[in-house]
Amino acid sequence: MMTRLISAGVALAISCSATGQSINIDFGDPARVPDNAYGAAGLPGVWNTFGVIGSGQNLPLVDRFGNATAATIRNVGGTALLITNDPATSGDDDDLMDDMLTSMNNPIDACIWIDHLEAGTYEVLIYAMTPNDPALISRTRVDFADQGPAFIGGSWPGAHQQGVTYSRHTVTIGANGTIGLHSGLLSANVQSGINGIQIRRIPADCPGDATGDLQVDVEDLNAVLSAWGTNVAAGVGPDLANADGFIDVDDLNAVLGAWGSVCE
Repeated sequence: MMTRLISAGVALAISCSATGQSINIDFGDPARVPDNAYGAAGLPGVWNTFGVIGSGQNLPLVDRFGNATAATIRNVGGTALLITNDPATSGDDDDLMDDMLTSMNNPIDACIWIDHLEAGTYEVLIYAMTPNDPALISRTRVDFADQGPAFIGGSWPGAHQQGVTYSRHTVTIGANGTIGLHSGLLSANVQSGINGIQIRRIPADCPGDATGDLQVDVEDLNAVLSAWGTNVAAGVGPDLANADGFIDVDDLNAVLGAWGSVCE
């Protein structure tokens, strides 16, 4: 047992994350761009920054590592930038959330399409909290997503919070596919907006991930330890090794061997 634990410990420094399409986008003032170390509610990395993307423009995107991709972004309905200063935010939160692409939904809502993506299932985070206006709520949605519309807005809660600063959606697309996302509602004649977007392709498998959040960290360790020595459904949750339905050192080693990795 000790030998297996030691060998697993040696693997702590190894990241086994696969490379996939993960893209961060910030709308607003080009002088106020989040740092590459900032992940908001998603993954850290390079932030593509845009003002109002003109009609007919298809602009290139880099992934979170700064690598060029085939993906491009286009916009219809987002017609202006809101740039302000919410005293409750600071640092990178300020850079992401204190400016936004807006639409008056007269008649078109803010519609963003990200084209030429690899096939797969994607997580899409839409940041849509209007700075300095907690009463203004933006209706966000993703075309063909597993979830319906989500209504986002309010006062800055001190950290990112789903349902207040962002909405989360999952959607599956084919090869050379498109993700279409929106803030607002056709002909609603109210202001809506988008502070930023994060997309990442969800991998089919994420070794060591007991909680399903696509990263291996203390939460996965706790999941294994909490179920230690018990029988569970085979291959589910903390049963990470052997699919034997019993939580033991093999499952612990699966977490330790992938420690710190992010699956994408």
